[in-house]
Amino acid sequence: MKRRFIALILVFVLALCLAACGDSNSPSSKEELVGTWQQIMSDGTETIRLTSDGKYISDIRMHDGLSTHNERTWDYSDGKLTVHYTEMGVDSTYTVVIEDGTMKLDNGDSTITYTRK
Repeated sequence: MKRRFIALILVFVLALCLAACGDSNSPSSKEELVGTWQQIMSDGTETIRLTSDGKYISDIRMHDGLSTHNERTWDYSDGKLTVHYTEMGVDSTYTVVIEDGTMKLDNGDSTITYTRK
């Protein structure tokens, strides 16, 4: 009985340790996010470039020929990517997961998947 109790405690402690480790696919540094990423949408593509000096550059090209170009700033801390929309006074924060050449940004309402270019 005593051994079983000790074994249960060890399993519980191990589970707590694993939970504390967090998501192993979260980038450990901002540098892992730097680069060019592309999202294929049903009506076009979005290409974003995250630069090491904190620039967030977005180019959207629609199949009908329309396009937009936006430049913002970004930072990364504690598994969260924050894009600063200074002209609107708004920030958007996403949980980030990078796995097998893809980056998933989740804001709690939706997930956007980009592929590294």
